[in-house]
Amino acid sequence: MRSRIVIIITIFLFGNLKAQSPMDKILESIALNNKSLKTSLGQVEADNIRQKTGIFLPNPTIEYNYMTGKPTDLGNKTDFGITQAFDFPSVYILQNKIAGLHGNANQYRFLSRRQDILRQAAELYTELIFVNKYRILLDQLQNTTAQFVSGLKTKFELGAIDAVEFSQKKWLESVLLVKIRQNEIRKQALTMQLTGMNGGIPIAVNDTMYPALDSLPVLDTVLNRILLGNPDLNFIKGQQFIREKEVKLAKSKWLPKFEAGYYSESTLSQDLKGLHLGMSIPLWENVNTVKRTRSEERLIGLQWEEYRNTLYYEVSGLYQQCNLSRASLEEVRAGIVANDFNRYLSVLLKEGKIDASRFFYDLSGWLAINEMYLNGELDMNLAYIRLKSYSF
Repeated sequence: MRSRIVIIITIFLFGNLKAQSPMDKILESIALNNKSLKTSLGQVEADNIRQKTGIFLPNPTIEYNYMTGKPTDLGNKTDFGITQAFDFPSVYILQNKIAGLHGNANQYRFLSRRQDILRQAAELYTELIFVNKYRILLDQLQNTTAQFVSGLKTKFELGAIDAVEFSQKKWLESVLLVKIRQNEIRKQALTMQLTGMNGGIPIAVNDTMYPALDSLPVLDTVLNRILLGNPDLNFIKGQQFIREKEVKLAKSKWLPKFEAGYYSESTLSQDLKGLHLGMSIPLWENVNTVKRTRSEERLIGLQWEEYRNTLYYEVSGLYQQCNLSRASLEEVRAGIVANDFNRYLSVLLKEGKIDASRFFYDLSGWLAINEMYLNGELDMNLAYIRLKSYSF
């Protein structure tokens, strides 16, 4: 079982090395080093062994009795017996099949855990790109503010403005400084989380470009692909197969159990040897077992339908979000490109047509529209990542 899982991971990691992006390399590293994935793999192996425990014949029973006689002329008596209990062969066949089905289900459980881990890592990587892009914006605005403040100081020294207007200098600088520090704290927190997911091996993300967004096929194609390969759905389906076999197993256990063996008895005057045959009739031990397993089988079926319905609309929502957010972002981006704030500011400064209040107002508006664009871009890329993560 371990080898099968390792082969699947190897194909996932090394199947397309030529097209590896920076994010792919980080996900490859996390898939190899993540402590939770290693624990999950160990749990799968332990559970597979547990499922194959107790499915064979019970231990044989050996009896030996030695009794002394009184009066002594009667001699002593020795009894010896060895017996083996067993069910119908169908019981052992079904138990072995159920153990194999548990192994397959555990494989999907591991793949589901891996998918969750890699999705979280991809989201962290995407947020770090946002943080890096936001830092570039803040640095640009800080430089622009520094240019304005330089001119503001000259005007104050010449008496062109009063102390109140000049005091806004520190306020403007403080606003951007606080944002820069908050952004840096966020980057450190995200980097620590990503490093923790990589088993403690440091990861540094300085990228400022999101992974390329592939064009999406039609929704039905996306849904069919995801629903067919989703490990959680396949795990639940595996549980259905297990319950079907357990219903048959419960019926098989209503058949009598048998016991066969050899017995001997020795006394002073004679030796007796023979076979032992016994049968256990299951009158009370398995009451309601078949009903319970059938009820569990129906419950698993309902859970599969519930999860499939949830997954269907979740994927549909992400698909629509990707398409709609891309269109709205293009409109915002067009507005930003069409209005060069730095050039606009330079003209106003040169013509002397701007004061501190006007500068802060324009700066705030420019920062707000850029923040809106960057946040929208982040949301769009996170939606793409979540949609893509179903194939991790």
